[in-house]
Amino acid sequence: MDYLPITYQNRDSGSPHNPMPMRDLLKSLLHEELSNNHVVKQEPLKWTQSFQLHHHFHPGEVKVFIKDGKLRLHAKHARGEDDENCDIRESKRSVTLPADIDRSRLHCYSHGHQLVVEAPFLAKSQNEGEEIAIEETDDETADDTSSCFRQDMDLSTFTLDHISVQRCGPDVIVRADHCLDEDGIKVSRSFHREFKIPPNVSSEKLRCRRNSKGMLIFWAPFQAEMK
Repeated sequence: MDYLPITYQNRDSGSPHNPMPMRDLLKSLLHEELSNNHVVKQEPLKWTQSFQLHHHFHPGEVKVFIKDGKLRLHAKHARGEDDENCDIRESKRSVTLPADIDRSRLHCYSHGHQLVVEAPFLAKSQNEGEEIAIEETDDETADDTSSCFRQDMDLSTFTLDHISVQRCGPDVIVRADHCLDEDGIKVSRSFHREFKIPPNVSSEKLRCRRNSKGMLIFWAPFQAEMK
């Protein structure tokens, strides 16, 4: 597309100056904007989550753990003469862990009355993940997995098109969602589970199948030199 040249007036003298085509004007403005933009956006190097703790809780009374893909905090403080005559203060918190962090390097520390949990983000190549196809086979034609690493999951309540499997390095993430609306009543069901492939297993050769009973069966060969 060709642009018509536009003549701009010089505000100081009131006389016109040489016309500048619109395309050159836009190029000049873009160059100026880029030249003046010295702020470089940097992605955070780590994920951080902080929890505010009451001063009643001592370090030994606070527990942090991972369950069902969530980071959970449980703090409990008892004050009194015995278990039957005491005041109990208890606090529970949970937060869903992002899929793009290195969970093997999670660590936490206290800072005043705050508990801080940190973990580095995975490199982009590690975070992209790989979708694992789910094979549907009957029990008679199933491959022999007796000499392989194997992990079974019962997803008989979900149809195949509502199940997804992803592998991010040695981590396998299984998700399933189902929503049903009957007579104005909405019923939803979800499933989320993760497991780690052992280091002596060829994770890149992981396969998954669903048998006639709705069980998901994961298997992968052991590495020959480490079996």
